[in-house]
Amino acid sequence: MIHFKNVYYSYPTRDVPTINGITLDIERGDFVLVSGPTGCGKTTLVKMLNGIIPHLSKGKFCGELSILGRDVCSSSMEELTEEVGLIFQSPDDQIISNTVEEEIAFGLENLGFNSRQITQRVDWALKKTNIVNLKERDTKELSGGQKQRVVIASQIAMQPKILVFDEPLSQLDPKGAKEVMECIVDLNKEGITVIIIEHRVADIARYVNKVLLLDKGRVAYYGDVKESFKKAFLIYKQLGVQIPEEIKLSLGLGIKEITFFYEKLKSAFENKKRKQHLPFCEQKLRVFTNHSASLNKIISLWEIDFEYVKEKPVLAGLTLDFYEGQNVALMGANGSGKSTLISLIAGINKASNGVVELNGQKVNFIKNKQRASLVGLLIQNPDLMLFCETVEKELLFGPEHKRIKHNEAVLRMNNILENLGLNEYINDAPFALSVGQRLRTALGAVLTLQPSVLLLDEPTTGQNQENIVKVMKTLKGLSFIKSIIFCTHDIYTAVHFADRIIVLNSGQVAFDGRAKDVFNDLELMKKNSLSVPAPVRLSKECGCQKTFLTAEELIKSFLNTESAT
Repeated sequence: MIHFKNVYYSYPTRDVPTINGITLDIERGDFVLVSGPTGCGKTTLVKMLNGIIPHLSKGKFCGELSILGRDVCSSSMEELTEEVGLIFQSPDDQIISNTVEEEIAFGLENLGFNSRQITQRVDWALKKTNIVNLKERDTKELSGGQKQRVVIASQIAMQPKILVFDEPLSQLDPKGAKEVMECIVDLNKEGITVIIIEHRVADIARYVNKVLLLDKGRVAYYGDVKESFKKAFLIYKQLGVQIPEEIKLSLGLGIKEITFFYEKLKSAFENKKRKQHLPFCEQKLRVFTNHSASLNKIISLWEIDFEYVKEKPVLAGLTLDFYEGQNVALMGANGSGKSTLISLIAGINKASNGVVELNGQKVNFIKNKQRASLVGLLIQNPDLMLFCETVEKELLFGPEHKRIKHNEAVLRMNNILENLGLNEYINDAPFALSVGQRLRTALGAVLTLQPSVLLLDEPTTGQNQENIVKVMKTLKGLSFIKSIIFCTHDIYTAVHFADRIIVLNSGQVAFDGRAKDVFNDLELMKKNSLSVPAPVRLSKECGCQKTFLTAEELIKSFLNTESAT
């Protein structure tokens, strides 16, 4: 289906190739997971498959690349897009029509299908993606998972033989992610070849048959996904790529055949079959609980009501206080009100009822320039925050417009560049960077203003596990930040880097407490679309005295118990 032979590609602004001599074949019906560190070339690779590169790029391409026997360089974009459907990370970037039906029909209309064919294919695509009930819905009113399935439906309506996904789960809660993955799996079973880029390996690996690990534009590993965790375990670790907890438990419990099935893991654990030391003993992430959290109230929300559409409340009577020294994770399903909450704190939106105060002042009465020094906001889509020619100019823009002395602005910029690992990209255009690098650039632009409160909406987007740890550690170490409030679906990031977790459900507080206590009620977690890690379930269901978040902690305790026995 897809044949790469010594393929190289360099962007106009880069001296080093982003794709550096890739040779591999993808067979008909394969389901391939592509992963690797931020900026390793994943998105660049898949853009080649439908001709965006080289046809719409000014960079340098060389080597052989064919799709279904067609040479990519000599084939037209129209020919390639009929065979390859590409779904980007944010469905909002691809949806252009008012209704679901119109959106699915759009591509078919442009390909010249008649009205009867369009109606047949739209109905077929709706059934395949299980969204028949959304046919007449307004696309703006859909959830993230629904939007993603609409985009998939619009692509499969054109009946491509290959579907390519660029981080389709990054903005979805566990429920939405599961729905989208079930849809993709069904399409693959029907014969469509699927290639999916994703940092959330744990959510994808159970479904695919192959994995491609990239490092600096080269193939670090390509082959069977289950075998990869045995043969390339160290490569995963070296690249900072997530290894599913189920895999670590499989290896640690001595299960001969690696499994993602919880019941097999539970049986192995209960029977105590594991006899050898862990092959993956590694230092666990430190929980950054801030014991010095003061009682100095920094943010207060009282009886907040908010709605985007009349009579459809997003927040209803919400009352919350945030304190200096606290780092808070906001969690809950898509649409539960997390992003809305931080937009109110930042003063971007205004509550229809109630009061939002920052340092004792009503947020909407604080002048914009003053507010920028008090509150820094990183929104979910970093592309909406980037507008300068280079990374350097992005980070200097805020300080310069606040009339901060140039030497001081440069000092701030250099410190942030170093902390966020962006030094080598200082002269690059932001949109020439990967999604993860763009997110860190947008974050850097916020940090050079040195806000005392930092608001982050899905800060793990586009980041591999190693980068998540580095970024969160960096933020914890910046002395000017008094409090961090971040929205996330990543339970590991929440527990390791927050000392307080607030779970929202339909605009109201479902849980508010210490990070380590969120696991006390598994039903609450499932009800609010929070993923329950396998080690947590094992801890709870197998009668452990302590709840373990990671496989390392659980197996280490198991080993100690065995030794004592």
